[in-house]
Formats: sequence, C-alpha cells, structure tokens
Amino acid sequence: MTKKKTFSVVLMLFLILPKLISFNLFFFLLLGYVSFQLLFRRIPFSRSIFFKVLVLMSVILISFISYLYTLKNSSSDAIRDIIYMFYPILLILAGYIWVLKTQNITTLLRTIVLSGVALSTIHIFKLLINPTVLTESIRAIRIELGNGYNLSVISMSILIYSNYYKIRIFEKRLVSVLCIFICTLSFVLALSRTLTIVLVIFLLFLGWKKVIKINKFSAKKIHLQISILMCSAIIVSGLIYQVAPSKVVTQLGEKFSSSFNEIKMDNYSTITDINHNWRGYEGFRALKEYNNYDTFGKIVGGGLGKLIDLNLTISLAGKQYSKVPIIHNGYMYIIVKSGMVGIFLYLLYIYSIVRTGIYSSKASLKGYDFIGRLTMAIGITILIITYFNTGMYKPDSAYDYLLIIGCFEGCLYLMGKNSINQEIKHPLAS
Repeated sequence: MTKKKTFSVVLMLFLILPKLISFNLFFFLLLGYVSFQLLFRRIPFSRSIFFKVLVLMSVILISFISYLYTLKNSSSDAIRDIIYMFYPILLILAGYIWVLKTQNITTLLRTIVLSGVALSTIHIFKLLINPTVLTESIRAIRIELGNGYNLSVISMSILIYSNYYKIRIFEKRLVSVLCIFICTLSFVLALSRTLTIVLVIFLLFLGWKKVIKINKFSAKKIHLQISILMCSAIIVSGLIYQVAPSKVVTQLGEKFSSSFNEIKMDNYSTITDINHNWRGYEGFRALKEYNNYDTFGKIVGGGLGKLIDLNLTISLAGKQYSKVPIIHNGYMYIIVKSGMVGIFLYLLYIYSIVRTGIYSSKASLKGYDFIGRLTMAIGITILIITYFNTGMYKPDSAYDYLLIIGCFEGCLYLMGKNSINQEIKHPLAS
C-alpha cells in the first residue's frame, strides 16, 4: 500500500468510525492520533488554524471560569462538557495535520467522496435486509435505517461540481455517476429535513458562480447537472414510496410543514404539544434558565456541567430525565454554559470559517476556488443547523464538517506557503 493510500485510509476511518463505534472510543482514538502527531512530528501552524483553535479554547475557558464562579455544577457533568467542547478542536487539528502529510487536493476530495459512498452503502444495505420497514411510519423507518449522513450530501455536491472547478475525482465518469446515485438514494431514504437544507446550501454555494456567469453554455450545463440530481432523487423517491403506504408520504409532508413550529421556542403546556414541539420547548426552558442568571452569569453563563431544567420528567433513550446537559438548539446550549461571551466566540469561529472560504475562493491556483466554495457552504451550514441540531457540540452532529474544515485549513496553509512562486506546479493541485 502506497503512502498516499495509507493516509487516505486514515482520513476515511476518521470520517466513518464516528457512525460505527461509540463516541468515547472514537474520542480517545482521535485524541491519541492528534497527541502523537503534535508530540513526535514537527507540525507547522498557520495563523488561521491558530486563531480558530484559540477561539474554541476560549469558549472552554469562559465556561470553566463560570463553573468556578458558581461551584454548584456536578464535576462529572463538567467533565462531559469539557470533552464535548474539546472534541471540535481535535477534529480540525486532525484534518489539518492529515493534509500537511498528504498534500493533494484530489486525494482529499476523493477520500471524502468514498467515505460518503461507504456510509450511503451501509444505509442502503440496511434497507435491503429489511425492505418491509418501508411499510411502517417515518419514525420507524428512521429508527431502523438511520437518519442519513452529512457526507452523502457533501459527496454528491463534490461529484456534481468538481469538473467545473477543473478537478477530476474519478477517471471514469461512470464511477462518478454510480457514486452520485448511491448517495442520492441514501439521501432520499434519510427522510431528513436537515439534509435537505444542507443540500440546498451546498448547491447554492457551489453553483451560484457558474449560474450567474455570462457564459450561457456553462450555465446550461450547471442547470443540467442540478436537474439530473433532482430528477434522480424524485425517481428514486417514487420507486421507494410505491411500496410504502400513503401515510408515509402524508407524514413526510406534515413533517416538513411543521418544521418552523417545532423549533419555535414557547412554553407549551400539554404533553402532546411538548412532544410535537420538543425542540422549541427545550429551547424555551434553556432560555428561562439563562434569564434567571445574575449579571455575571448572563455574561459568562452557568458554567461547565450546567443542566437545563425541563420542568417535567421525560424518557429519553430509555432513561428518565428531568434535567438535560445538551439540547437541540445549540445557541441556547452555548448561552447556558458560557453566556453572551460564548455566543460571540462561537459566531466569531463560524465567521472565520466563511472568511477563510472567501479568501480561498479567490485564489488563482487550481482547485482552491472549489475548496473555498465548499468551506463557505460548511460555515453557513453550521451556522444554520446550530439552531435546531446542536451544531458543533453534539458528538455526531457536525464532526464531519469540522474534520473537513481542518483539512481545508491545511490546504490554505500550503497554498500560502507555495504562493511565492506560483509558476511552480502546486503540490495540492496535482
């Protein structure tokens, strides 16, 4: 196995394993990898990656200060929060280190795509061994098959637009088409509102440059690519739901139409309303918790280990809870733990991602405009999903985005390092 293939396997494992093994096991594997590289390898740090790590470390520091201020929170809960907050730092460092060793954009993007295809294949295989699940409710389908994968959408987007950014992921077009189909099928099976939003964001940020370009031929081809993707999704959806009862289609429509109500923060009074609008209810309870803080608490939060009182007892994952450490609304999670300072730092981190993407998208070196567009799409995605899917501090919510951001940071560092003489073939553009 060549050195390049060895590094690809490492990144694939980082992208796939979080969906296959426990969070605790993966966290220690990741910690071991990053620690080893930092201790025994000479890793140069760019100002951009240093700034991002510093911002995320500051969130932990602020939460720790507020924890010491109150000294009321459980130490075990505080340790859990430290792990959750330190996890994104490890992910971006792992991606950054990986690219510095690989130094090839095509290898990076191909590895991301293959990881997405692998997870999508697992998703489809679950259906093949239990096809009758399609006759059940949406909830039952998602419990049995899973909620889908961010990497399926990212892989689709990369494959659709890579040629227009002069990067060839696979030598044979048939391989690309097959991979798009597999990822599209997984996307459809996910029945996910979040993935639908992510797909729209990626299509907009990767395609808008070509769509608004005066060159009519390019615009038409871009629209053709998008149309093929959308038609594939519709056709596959139709085939799937031919064997599913009409109630599944109805439930899916109701699920999308009720999306805004579910995340609207309000003090729902009945158990039925609370169950239907759980994300909004827990967000309301978090905001109520924050409003009870004194002035210092409002600035720096309730600290590591601060729990959110639900004002009721509810069964989650087979256990009874009256207080929870983490909720779907990531902004409320941050403001409870680290106050307004934490929110500011979190938004500053996302801003730095988008800014990095804008900078990369203007580079003249081959492939960097594509990397820049992908970076902007990921930044905006994290900004939006944080409101209803926890964002960076939920172990399985954004790990892939953060790992990929770290990889792109490595690309940016190497671009700056080699930009003095751009006539020399850039190592990442091969």
